[in-house]
Amino acid sequence: MQMEPGVVFGSPYLAVPQFCFAIAELAECAETGEIRIRISRAVPVVAPSEHSPDDDGELTVENVEQTYMVSIPYTEVIDGQKIQRVRTETRARIVPIRRRKYKPAVSSGKPLVEQTYTACVPYTEQVPLADGSTVTVTRSRLETRTHMVDPDAPQPRLIPQMIANDYNVELTKCCFPNGEEISDADKLRLLSTPTPVLLVRGTDSITPYFSGLLKADSIIVFDL
Repeated sequence: MQMEPGVVFGSPYLAVPQFCFAIAELAECAETGEIRIRISRAVPVVAPSEHSPDDDGELTVENVEQTYMVSIPYTEVIDGQKIQRVRTETRARIVPIRRRKYKPAVSSGKPLVEQTYTACVPYTEQVPLADGSTVTVTRSRLETRTHMVDPDAPQPRLIPQMIANDYNVELTKCCFPNGEEISDADKLRLLSTPTPVLLVRGTDSITPYFSGLLKADSIIVFDL
């Protein structure tokens, strides 16, 4: 069976892990030079219902300000001893964003109703290391949101949107289907080129039933 990257399987209400197929590769942080694991996956996003589903929209490019966080290593001298630490700084940059402008759909004239939808939202988290320092990890979570829509307007489409999250090499657990963990050195070797992986969320292991469905050399990445 052909699986598309980013299609999510499983349910939070059953004893079934949530997982999706993704692409993993190594990426260098432009600010610190740190090598991280970058995982790209497609997330289905609900297209706004204010436009017709038959309208593909006009593609435009806008320059917007983006805020991001970087981890800066530095050396601090305490009682004559040099200690390596990491501080987090918030910076801003201007990046081009590709967007589509849609033609407004014809309103039915009826009162708008509230509609619930799910959005994938990236966020950063400070993770402590064994030496007492911290590292910034980018993760994503699903949030339930609401907006007002025309009850007789055409139903919105699900539009695939590619997102990429960076993971710390040392803190990210990777293993083979037989449960054998992949060392940091092997992570750098196996992910030196874009590689299909199975991204599992919310748990640090999968049952023998699911692992038996995978090829022996498949790479499983856990997003905890």
